Amino acid sequence: MNGLVSTISIHFPSGKTVYYGDGEKGEVIPKCGEAKRREMTADDLAALYPCGKNEKSMLLLYSGFKGGQAVIFDAKTLKSHEIAYWREGSPLWLEAKRWLFVPRMGYYEVIQINEKGEGKHMFSFYYAKRGYAIVLPNGLYTGSPGCESLLQYRNETGGMERLSRWRNRPGEVLEALGGEPDSVKLLKEATARWHRKIHFDPSTSEPSSSELPVLEVKQLPSLFASSPSVSLPISMTATARPINQYALKINGVVTNVPLKHPVATGQSSLINCELEITDGTNWIEIRAIDTNGIMGNAARFRLIGQGISPQKTLYLVSLGVSSYKDSSLNLRYAAKDAVDFTSTMKALYGNNIRVLTLTDAAVTRNSLEQVREFLSNGPKTGDSVILYCAGHGVLDDQWQYVFASHEFDPEHPAETGILIDDLKGCLTASNARNRLLLMDTCHAGMIGEEDEAKLARLGAELPNGSSLVMTRGMKVKAIPQPDAEQKKRYIEEMFSLSSGTEGLAILGASGGGEFAQESGEWNNGVFTRCLIEGLRDELADDNADGIVNIGELKNYIARKVPEMTRGQQKPSLVSYDPDQEFAVARSANPKQKKLTWVLDMSDDGINPANYIAARKEADSSGGIDNVDVLKSMFADEVDYQYIKGRSASRSEVIADIEDGWSKWPMRSYDLLAAGRKGKTVEVVYSYSLSNYETKKEAKGFTKETWTLDDHGKIAVWREQVSRKKVPALSPMILNAVNHSGRKYSPLEYLECRQNGYVNILAGFFADEVDYQYIKGKKVSREDIVKDIAKGFQKWVQRRYEMVAAGRKGNTVEVIYSFSLLSPNGPKGKYGSIEPISGYTKETWTLDDDGKIIKWRESISKKGVPSLSPGLFVICL
Repeated sequence: MNGLVSTISIHFPSGKTVYYGDGEKGEVIPKCGEAKRREMTADDLAALYPCGKNEKSMLLLYSGFKGGQAVIFDAKTLKSHEIAYWREGSPLWLEAKRWLFVPRMGYYEVIQINEKGEGKHMFSFYYAKRGYAIVLPNGLYTGSPGCESLLQYRNETGGMERLSRWRNRPGEVLEALGGEPDSVKLLKEATARWHRKIHFDPSTSEPSSSELPVLEVKQLPSLFASSPSVSLPISMTATARPINQYALKINGVVTNVPLKHPVATGQSSLINCELEITDGTNWIEIRAIDTNGIMGNAARFRLIGQGISPQKTLYLVSLGVSSYKDSSLNLRYAAKDAVDFTSTMKALYGNNIRVLTLTDAAVTRNSLEQVREFLSNGPKTGDSVILYCAGHGVLDDQWQYVFASHEFDPEHPAETGILIDDLKGCLTASNARNRLLLMDTCHAGMIGEEDEAKLARLGAELPNGSSLVMTRGMKVKAIPQPDAEQKKRYIEEMFSLSSGTEGLAILGASGGGEFAQESGEWNNGVFTRCLIEGLRDELADDNADGIVNIGELKNYIARKVPEMTRGQQKPSLVSYDPDQEFAVARSANPKQKKLTWVLDMSDDGINPANYIAARKEADSSGGIDNVDVLKSMFADEVDYQYIKGRSASRSEVIADIEDGWSKWPMRSYDLLAAGRKGKTVEVVYSYSLSNYETKKEAKGFTKETWTLDDHGKIAVWREQVSRKKVPALSPMILNAVNHSGRKYSPLEYLECRQNGYVNILAGFFADEVDYQYIKGKKVSREDIVKDIAKGFQKWVQRRYEMVAAGRKGNTVEVIYSFSLLSPNGPKGKYGSIEPISGYTKETWTLDDDGKIIKWRESISKKGVPSLSPGLFVICL
């Protein structure tokens, strides 16, 4: 091997060293020196890596509980120098790129190390459940839609949203990372199209923080509102230029409000901002805008409407084209898909739905005016609008997405088809804030003709005797076609650029080619079939609360479509703003309430959620060996239901589970409930199993009952299977869960603390509270919120992870880990600002309404606190 060799040396208190190298991955080597890292010698190096003495340099990663170092070790001179240092987390090494991912607080710093052992900062990688972002050293970035929220504290201006037009550069980022030139070109064109659309000149200079207009909400209204109209005072200060308007964003929908009297440069003005809110959660964001169109900081808060507009109406437009003017383009099921989807939604909504369904020859460019009138005249602010499209989809010579209308001509797509901007315009013309565009077409996710041909060859292997009948997509002959991955990247980046979606969610049929299937049971496209099943049969209702929202629907489709197509088709989430979350379907009779287990790490370590995840996957997933996870949960000997007359060994239990994996290669499990009392644990979950070779399927519900030994391992295992009815937890188990009946959970409490949602936190507390940090008297909710807000100002970067939560009676305990960073905090050995970290245990006493009337906390810098005896783990 040449140049740099990747070696990871992790020292454990046992004195052993786990070593990962190119030749003998995973070998455990006896101790070669002290467990604590010291300078390496040639003998040490030879013990760790026999070929090391012949290498010019080696990368050694020393990891421990409190962090580690990346060191370049010269095998010839026996000298070393440090590349990076970290306080917590584990590094990653990508040999092909020579990239070292160094863990930082909330992100990775990526360093490229050349053959001389020299390090170069390539980019920073930010990640969270809600998305990711890649940032270059020069400040240019790209990422998932809304990734700017991940970067809000990384920039001197206090946020990246306002700078997106200057810095959101997917093409430049891909180019810096060594991407294909053709893909780089496509992404740069996507950015240029976005700039033209928003009338932005990229040659203008990026504003400094001192030039940005400032907005402040002087007094937040009450969290709960019973009136649709809310007025609040806002103060705006003009810095470099006058302020002539402000942007009001409610649940993802933006309205620019002009000022009657602009704010002069250097002056401040106080005005009343009028809000129109609806029932349920209203996420509100307000920004001042100066005469150059530069936005300032965001004032963000939440209001919850109660009893404002309980009767909501869905306005649904369904477009489906199977029969084209050019009969060579005909499809079989697109028109039927539109009709079937409409029927499903009518059955779900009853009298609370208005529909417009157009198929085949009725779907023309001129028919868009009918669609626009239908969606703009009827819906009110609290209503929902959905536009469903099924048929062909293409990109024209200007890389615009085109939905093929009845008169579509592939030689002239833009002139004969319906542009994506026109489809979005129909939705954004509506007064409704809940907007969803569903596209059962090929280029909703982007794929080329060659990929579709590959899908066509799968016809004989699809489940239930299904066969491929048609692909939904075609080449546009007027332009050269890039490969599928380039087109997929182009479309996703085009929609992830700011202002690309104007407050609506877009779900596309595939990241590959969309195709329809036929069988004895149904005749629909795969995407539409999953939509119908997920909504009609509540299969997409992840938390079993009787409501399927957009997030649940996208998650279900993302799971189900690959399952039905053997991984050959993956749906595309083209655009999704969490603020746009709304109920797509509701059930009058919701299934049993889903409970998510919160693991008490201080106890015995049994976690039903991990168990279900491990049973689903036969192979390693995310760096975790699922067989090892299952092994760790069982005792050495188990009273196992399917091995009669004697105790079974742990290996026999795992072998039985692996036999099930062989029988059912496609598996889907969803945890519905989990409860515990003493040594007894019950776990209820749904299952969906299939084998495409035998053409067999099985669906139903399972209730497992475990008895734990003194070490928290499963010593007795039983299961009860039901094909139709969801099994219930035993009465004693339900009582042990001890539901609080609260609107808010400890998980939401922790999320609010991390994201700085002060006004939501206020809803957890009673009017007067016995509060630990204000002595001698009960204090108001407002005083507590002010104290918490001071902490937010001091610790601008916060990370919390739930460890345990428990309750008995009116006492609740919440244990979580924390890592906090302040711009003025202490600097570490290498000059970087160091976070403080540890564990917190909060103890709450609740009143009869579930509000906190007494609040205490204890902090530990080392050990994990335990729940008090007698508290049951809360299922949140």
